[in-house]
Parts: sequence; structure tokens; C-alpha cells
Amino acid sequence: MPLFIVWFGIEDLQKVMFLFVGIVVYMLPLVVEAVERVDDVYLQTATTLGASRWQLVWHVLVPGSSPAVGEALRVMNGIGWTYVIMAEVVNAPSGLGHLITVSQRYGHMDRMFALVFVILLIGWSPIG
Repeated sequence: MPLFIVWFGIEDLQKVMFLFVGIVVYMLPLVVEAVERVDDVYLQTATTLGASRWQLVWHVLVPGSSPAVGEALRVMNGIGWTYVIMAEVVNAPSGLGHLITVSQRYGHMDRMFALVFVILLIGWSPIG
């Protein structure tokens, strides 16, 4: 977090970049693993039938890896909400992050956990 504050300041860009980098770091190896798990039989069959590299990617690798990538996205949603909580607390002039900071400052642990629980409910809800 401190490096992102130095690089991007304490405004919204810092929060967006923190979330982006935090999720990409987890997501990239999962996508690579999902693509590597596509069975070679499908690739060999498509190549035998004359598929180009782009056709291999779009018609074999993307559909073959999409279930695992979808599962990884579901997991990233949960991890992303952890980063949202962390990003919300940095330089929060209002909102839930500000209330969490104020509760921490005055030692109201029950309020802090209640506010974190509210953020979790927002992430869990169908509209979140």
C-alpha cells in the first residue's frame, strides 16, 4: 500500500491501481494454468484440420479454459473485496472507510467490525 501511495498519490487512481494490480497478480497464474490444462488432443485435432494460430486461440483455448477461468474470477471476486476494504480506508474523507478509520481512532472495535461486515454484505449481495 505505501508504494501505491508514493506512485499514484492518495486519490482514486491509487485505489483503482491497487485493486487492479492486486487482482492481476492472483489472476494471471490461474489463467495460465487453465490454458495449460486444455487437452492437447483438441489442439492437435484443430491443427490437423488446418486451424490457424488465431483459430486455435479463439476456438480451442478460450472455450477449453473458460470454465477454469470463470472459477478463478469467482475466487478473485472474494479476494477483490478484501482489497476494496483496504483501499477504502486510505484517505477516506467520507463513507464507510472514513467511519472505519474514525472507529479505529477511538477504539470502537465493535463499530469497526460492523462496518467491515457491511462492506462484506455489499460484496455478497446480488447487486454488489
